[in-house]
Amino acid sequence: MNDIFTRMNDEVPKYMENICKKYKMKCQKISDLETAMYNEKSCLLIVIDRFDAGVEVVMREDGMTKEYPCWNYFALKFDAADRVGLITDPKDVMKDVKNYLIVMANGLDNKWGAVLEGDKSWLEDYKQSDWCSERKCFVEERNLLLNAILDSMEETSPAK
Repeated sequence: MNDIFTRMNDEVPKYMENICKKYKMKCQKISDLETAMYNEKSCLLIVIDRFDAGVEVVMREDGMTKEYPCWNYFALKFDAADRVGLITDPKDVMKDVKNYLIVMANGLDNKWGAVLEGDKSWLEDYKQSDWCSERKCFVEERNLLLNAILDSMEETSPAK
């Protein structure tokens, strides 16, 4: 698949460049429409959709890989400061997706930096919220890549 959405997924690292530098994160394409952004303490999945982009937090709980789509929960705290630098060009067919990525990068850094540093204190509140859900993906190759990232995080964890 090589369409406008997969090409947009290829650009995710560019939009997340400042976060990756600040939080020592790496970006790795997981599927045509998903890019993992991770460091030794946190793993987020940036998901490109037809009209927007979203964030999931991926972690191991009780030995199981869990994916929590938390974009809407995170966005509750976003404000005007997170909407700086938006694209207004009406000819840019992907401007909405790009704007989601801009707000996502700003908002994660401005409001959710602790999550990027591995803090999980927000998780219980999220699980009690109306936004809570758990996503399951049954694409084996993609899950193998994601689990390899989580394995590498566990290997570099100070607890080991």
